[in-house]
Amino acid sequence: MIKGKTILAIIPARGGSKGIPRKNIIPINGKPLIYYAIKEAKKSKYVDRLIVSTEDEEIARVARNYQVEVIRRPKKYAKDNIPIRPDLIRYITKKQLKEKYDITVVIMATSVFIKVREIDAVIEKLSKTKADWVTTICEAETHPYRMGRIINDKLVPVIKGNIWAQRQNLPGIYQMVDSVYATWAKILDKKNCLDSKNWRGVIINKDESIDIHEPIDLIIAKAILKFVKNREK
Repeated sequence: MIKGKTILAIIPARGGSKGIPRKNIIPINGKPLIYYAIKEAKKSKYVDRLIVSTEDEEIARVARNYQVEVIRRPKKYAKDNIPIRPDLIRYITKKQLKEKYDITVVIMATSVFIKVREIDAVIEKLSKTKADWVTTICEAETHPYRMGRIINDKLVPVIKGNIWAQRQNLPGIYQMVDSVYATWAKILDKKNCLDSKNWRGVIINKDESIDIHEPIDLIIAKAILKFVKNREK
């Protein structure tokens, strides 16, 4: 709980994946990918209930091996065209759970470097600011001043600005990172809940923003984890 509000944490982990087959349980330095999200979520000082949502028996078995509750979802909610936010969250909280929770926080199984401090920071900011949504963000890889569209074979800036300015002199721009995000039950009840203008962000480091979606992400994550492990010896 936080300030008397109950908190549900969900780790979505479907069996299908196009970029990396079976990615949610693919081994990374001796542990299945989903282990890293589970490990940090279980450390949270606010989460009252942690569940893994999956349609896949093998993923369910792996999650249970780490003493995590599993809620099986119908296969129709495990297709590529089913957005994790908010359709799946709504289905889990409204149809599958008897208990009601004030706040739902989603922790992506693909976020191998996310830490409990970010999970708790998202919850704290949601509670403190009363925002509709709080999500993790990181500094944008490419500044929009240096981005353009091709119109009639001409490169037209997306946003006008000094494209030659040094990076440190450019105004700060952040991009959403779907590692952790949270919202209120009352917001999920709204039909167009994502249209809210009251979004807030918790800034995370770029290395913590790495999500495993493509084979190159897997190579980078394994290399970083190996480097950290060797440095700690």
